Amino acid sequence: MLSLIHQLQHLLQVCFSNANLHIWIQQAKAAIPIVLSLRQSLQNRIKTREAINPSDLQTLEAHCHDWLNGIAEYGEGKPIAVHKLDALVTEWVVLYTLLHRQYSNIPFIGPVPELVKQYHSHQCMELLQQWREGRGNVPVHAMYDCCVQIVVRRLENDETLYFEQMHRVCQLIKMVTRLDCPTDSAGAERLLLLLLSENCNDPIFIAQAFDCWVNRAQDTQSLTETLEYWLEIEQHILIWQQEQKPALYPHKQGCGAALLALVQKEREKLQLWQQPCLAAVSDDKLHRLNTRLTLSELAIIMRLLQETGVLQHRVMMDYFRSWAQWVQTGTNKPIAAESLKSRYYQPEPSALRKVKDLLLEMRNKLAEW
Repeated sequence: MLSLIHQLQHLLQVCFSNANLHIWIQQAKAAIPIVLSLRQSLQNRIKTREAINPSDLQTLEAHCHDWLNGIAEYGEGKPIAVHKLDALVTEWVVLYTLLHRQYSNIPFIGPVPELVKQYHSHQCMELLQQWREGRGNVPVHAMYDCCVQIVVRRLENDETLYFEQMHRVCQLIKMVTRLDCPTDSAGAERLLLLLLSENCNDPIFIAQAFDCWVNRAQDTQSLTETLEYWLEIEQHILIWQQEQKPALYPHKQGCGAALLALVQKEREKLQLWQQPCLAAVSDDKLHRLNTRLTLSELAIIMRLLQETGVLQHRVMMDYFRSWAQWVQTGTNKPIAAESLKSRYYQPEPSALRKVKDLLLEMRNKLAEW
């Protein structure tokens, strides 16, 4: 095996010291049988568990590294040369991958070469594409795009990616594509749980996972039920956080810790919201805000405030309950949150016309100031 490494070293020196494209390609192709022989020798020794000198492995890995980086640099601006060497690039990538997977205990030299990242990124993207195409033209859940973005950000854009981290992403994508492609909430839930268990702490996924929970929280029927929902989510995180794997991004906060902080912040916000509501219920002398608007007109104003971002509330039923609690129309009759909700989503034409007149009146008033 050592003699093969020396032969390879000589060919590499000749190859990369030659500026003539034709000779360069010939010398590069001459290395293919050596690369294949080295790979076969490694596989045989792995099978028989024969020990190999760590320094020989480090030398071979360094040659892989130099060769792959050399192709990337030499082939820049020379697409014909790179195209002709596609087969050789593949053989080098396979040899490089075999070295790192079977001898992970050996301290190798550094980050993954660009061509290796491109090779594995292409494989992952093909897997994801086939996964999606298997569902036909059915729109997929946003969780699918999370997986695509993880490949792009980790395998294509991360300049200091080490082999263990790259291998982790590739294994994650393989696990993901064994699930059904998420086209509904149930499929998205399975994918979400898999990425949580794998400690996928990519910011895009963390934001998407939290948004999924927020959307479900909107289906709760009361503020108390919403708080109980978030408490249940928090307990689930604490349970699987005890058994989660190392983070996908080692230098960033783990998935569990990041999501736990978001959930706790959401709970604290709801608890603060709950305090004045509870005080209002117990206060018999509460002075409500009076309005000359009808219930339908009030619902339209509420929708304008929410959809233009003047007010921002995620749990819509609590939004309706708050207005029903604090506002009183000219009829002096209690406002039902369900009635507000109905008129909010199905505005009456006559109420729309009156609100348009009101907004014009407000605009004229503003011009006088």
